[in-house]
Amino acid sequence: MANPTWMWLVLALVIAQASCFLSDVRPAVIGADGLDFTQVNYVQNELGLAGQGMRIAILDDGVDWRRSANWGRCSTLASPSSSSSSSSSCRVVASYNPFSETGDTVVLGSSDAHGTHVAGIAAGSFPYKLMDANNTPFDYQRGVAYKAFIGDYKVIPGFYANTATYEAVRTAISNCITRATQDGMDVLNLSYSQYSLNPSPEDAAALAAATKAGVLAAAAAGNDGPQAGLFGTAYPSWDAGVLSVAMLGNTVTMGALLSLSSSIASGPNGMKTSQLAAVQRADTMRSLCYPRCNALGLPLRLAYGRFSSTCYDVEMITGNPRAAALLIEVPASCGVFQPTSDWYTMLQIYDLRPRLVLFYLPAYQDDAYLGSANYEINNASVPAFWLASSDGTALAAALAAAADAGAAANATLRLTGIVNVGLPAAQGVVMQPLLMSSRGPGLNLQVKPDIAAPGFMLYSSTPANNYQTLSGTSMAASYISGVLALWKQSRHGYFTPKEGWPAAAAAAIKNTAKPVPYSQPGIISSLMWPPAFVGAGTVQAAAAITNCVSISPPELLLQSGLPIQNVVVTLANNCLKRRGAELVLSHKPAFALDIVGDWSRRSYDPGNPGAVPTAAVTFSKSDVTLDVGQSQTFEVTFSVPRALQAGPYIYSGYITLNPRLYDLKAGSVPLSIPYQGCSRNYSDPKSVRLIPPLNEDLKPVAGALCAGYLDEGFIICSNDLAAPGVVKVPWSNISNPDQNVGLGFTHVLARPLQQLIVEVYGVGRRNGTLLGSQSFGPCQKTLANQLSLLPMYSSMTSFAYSSKFSACGGFFDGSYTPVGSNGTTAQLQIGRQYRFKLVLVAPVAAADAAAGQQQGGQLRVDIRGVLEVTE
Repeated sequence: MANPTWMWLVLALVIAQASCFLSDVRPAVIGADGLDFTQVNYVQNELGLAGQGMRIAILDDGVDWRRSANWGRCSTLASPSSSSSSSSSCRVVASYNPFSETGDTVVLGSSDAHGTHVAGIAAGSFPYKLMDANNTPFDYQRGVAYKAFIGDYKVIPGFYANTATYEAVRTAISNCITRATQDGMDVLNLSYSQYSLNPSPEDAAALAAATKAGVLAAAAAGNDGPQAGLFGTAYPSWDAGVLSVAMLGNTVTMGALLSLSSSIASGPNGMKTSQLAAVQRADTMRSLCYPRCNALGLPLRLAYGRFSSTCYDVEMITGNPRAAALLIEVPASCGVFQPTSDWYTMLQIYDLRPRLVLFYLPAYQDDAYLGSANYEINNASVPAFWLASSDGTALAAALAAAADAGAAANATLRLTGIVNVGLPAAQGVVMQPLLMSSRGPGLNLQVKPDIAAPGFMLYSSTPANNYQTLSGTSMAASYISGVLALWKQSRHGYFTPKEGWPAAAAAAIKNTAKPVPYSQPGIISSLMWPPAFVGAGTVQAAAAITNCVSISPPELLLQSGLPIQNVVVTLANNCLKRRGAELVLSHKPAFALDIVGDWSRRSYDPGNPGAVPTAAVTFSKSDVTLDVGQSQTFEVTFSVPRALQAGPYIYSGYITLNPRLYDLKAGSVPLSIPYQGCSRNYSDPKSVRLIPPLNEDLKPVAGALCAGYLDEGFIICSNDLAAPGVVKVPWSNISNPDQNVGLGFTHVLARPLQQLIVEVYGVGRRNGTLLGSQSFGPCQKTLANQLSLLPMYSSMTSFAYSSKFSACGGFFDGSYTPVGSNGTTAQLQIGRQYRFKLVLVAPVAAADAAAGQQQGGQLRVDIRGVLEVTE
């Protein structure tokens, strides 16, 4: 993370060079990052594309299109054929709510703000502007495809959670995908995720039908990076027809410079300052147009309060909060996210009637407020900001001291000014993958995520014309949805590509992406971030549109365990004008990832990412020249050094093709081909272990029978795991698990399984006889440093998210297929005893499957304990 002094460096820069700083940075506060890292500004301004005529479906918790003017002024749905692209025309052409009898979407509260935020990033026009110190609107206050139509499809119940039927909730996603496809949507934005390899058949079928119909889709990779580790991209982003989107840090975040009537001691060495930088913000209409639109009535008195130990009440320390700027302390016991994500808690603040709220976290370092970037003060009735911990602590101390000195002294410290500023992101964040972003690769070593885009602290719309900064792969996915709309618009009138629109879009987006160099404070490295973190790299919207050189295959999936292998790549110049292409080949390796070490969070050394050598790459030719209509091939040879073969590593990187003459508008752009392989035989459980070396805490409890039950957010086993003995479980708990209480098997999976087979063995007269088996899968790996309860959950200590962290997508319900049967089933019998073994089946790498390998190797594991089925 950042150096704690960075905020003060930012302040000095803002104060000393305010006008130059703001004009040079040119941040986009809605959607697109304004520094041309993604080329969206070029597409909008130079190519004249803004998504006109395209339809983006937002599948989320609802879009507040009646009260928010980000998509024109809408009272009823617009007709795409008659709607113009003017800012006042309604651009919402479809709305569907499977939880309501009328099918209409109503957005009322904070639980329904996520969809409004991502819709603003993808296609918001942002008619209400943030002004700079000169009362001039910041540039680029608009979404990526800010003239596109949108469709509003509610897949998360939100306000309807208490009235929606089980069937409506279960089928909401599939029904909305089907409806969006029928409505003629061009792009699906899927900013929701589930940590599972077993989606519902209805969801999978609906998504497959949308892909077949040519609908493009972008989905959030997930926000579980450190916890899920490798192989952690969530569904639906790992689907082959969907672009899985990782999150990059932005270059600029919208903040404010707050002026006080007198100086306070804060920052390094108690430095005196009267100006504080606030980064995280949530705006109402009253705070958007500072400094001249002073609807808040500056200067404001300052009052100070804190959340109570219960995190549900506000305790006032000093000052009257009514019509004041209210400083709120968030104690460490409340956590970073909890207090402001609770609507009841926020109502306590609103009832105090402040004009402005300032939050701070005293227990954290100055840069730790970045972790609060997802606080959900949605649909706020007052504007809010987050201060760095040292600033908030110093301001609280000053207010408390003034209160001790008397009312007159307390009244002298006021908030006298607010100036909107664009603040540079902290070092180590700028266009780097955020650790919370979920990682790949796919189950069969496919490249997932596919692409990366800004998603950290993006400022966008929330209900009722309010605005807020939020972070997540949800935001990055909607960014890519906007890019897909721009790309599809540029192909208007084209014939359907022979490979289909989704495959063509994926190739265009991925082969023009920019690999992300590894950059951390104090570390110098020539390596790239691996595709498992960022996919093909940072999206380059203009290059994806103007490029006309195709690459086959668009990504190189390598056979596992081979020390040397050759791959042939074909380039074709499909340009319509007489323009040749001269491309120089080069190699940009990424650092290696330890598959087995990842479970203990040791997939790589952040301080020395090059500790493990990379694969060596050579080419059959150094450059390629292509005339219009011409194709050429070249061969790439990958050599895996012995040091890389010594462990179960994912090795990866990028083959780059750089034009001798760069011309973005003419399509002469850098190209890139991501590659990925495994240093050992991926399908062999001995070469790449399925079970990692266990620590001393888990050794005694892994591999045991568990009669599980729920206890305050944890799954507890009623029996002794170290020495289970005979475990008696009622048949009703086995056959019909109630509230996730039932029979399971504890173990640790270092990587995903293609299949889990539960073998049932007899005890007594049939002691040791295999009676039959039940199969599950695929199965997700165990969460970092935790214990799985197979086949149900990938974690026993994160039950609040257990439905999210599914293992094999099912329960062992006591039924099994008897040995030698023709598909008939049997079930465990009351009064009898049984033993169990687990058969872990390794997955097969996609390239190995293409070469003819059909089945992964197996590892059979004994389960301690004897089950006795009782009534």
